Amino acid sequence: MAVVGPTFQDKKRPFLLLFLAADLVTLVAVVGIQLSEFFPKTWPVLWRNDSQCALHRFGRFLTNAVTVYIMIAISVDRYIAVVHPFSYKTECTPKRTKYVLVAIWLLCALLSIPAAIKFKTKFALLDLKVDSGGDACFLDQSAPVWFRYSLRLYLSFAFTLVPATITGLVYTVLLLHVWRHNREFSATIRSSKESSSLNQWKIAKVLLAVYLGFMFCYVPYLIFQFSISFRYRVPGTFANISILLPYANSCVNPVIYLLWSESFRSNLRFLFLPKSNDTKTNRSVKTSVTVVT
Repeated sequence: MAVVGPTFQDKKRPFLLLFLAADLVTLVAVVGIQLSEFFPKTWPVLWRNDSQCALHRFGRFLTNAVTVYIMIAISVDRYIAVVHPFSYKTECTPKRTKYVLVAIWLLCALLSIPAAIKFKTKFALLDLKVDSGGDACFLDQSAPVWFRYSLRLYLSFAFTLVPATITGLVYTVLLLHVWRHNREFSATIRSSKESSSLNQWKIAKVLLAVYLGFMFCYVPYLIFQFSISFRYRVPGTFANISILLPYANSCVNPVIYLLWSESFRSNLRFLFLPKSNDTKTNRSVKTSVTVVT
């Protein structure tokens, strides 16, 4: 709903569409299959072979990677739109946006391949006999110790630390630019409430809130992964919360759009109250005609 309304009919719409689509796939498909691990009756279908286990792990980290790396692309897009608005109009074309999205998907697919290596299913290990639920898919304990710890570090860096750092740096530079040019921004706001720079800055603030929500959900998971890698004891409650929070991030993003984005609320009205929107449009047109005459 955040991208179907008229407000997002522009170059940033593909980024937001795939960003929210990855959240939707995570919530519906990935989390649904993940929950099936706790129901052994589903194992003969969903967790029968090691290849199914590897495919699930690949899809799980692929959707995660798409979300975080599109977040990087969005932050760079907002930076160019706010800091270099004229270059943004000429250089950031829809065609180039599509190329960037294809490159992101290919990069995320490559990054997700190691996440599926050495995973096995309990169903196949027990010779088709199921005893209890949970951990239907697990990392093969016969794998070398160096591989297991290296995999945890790799996943932490590739899917959380690196993208979070890059996105944070971009938004920091963006905020510093706005702060340094605060007087110019204030003059722009007073001169035109519908100015391009003001609209781009409003969008950047919403996406900054999305980034902060991402950090809130992924930092505990990052701490958990590093603690395991360096053999520190982690309380069970913190471990469970840190594992569940990344999935909760897919739920947090729509809430942030709802609370922070005026365009999101207008798109909701566009979807569910089209008549009221037509009425408002007609009123605005009549008002403008009256002023002109």
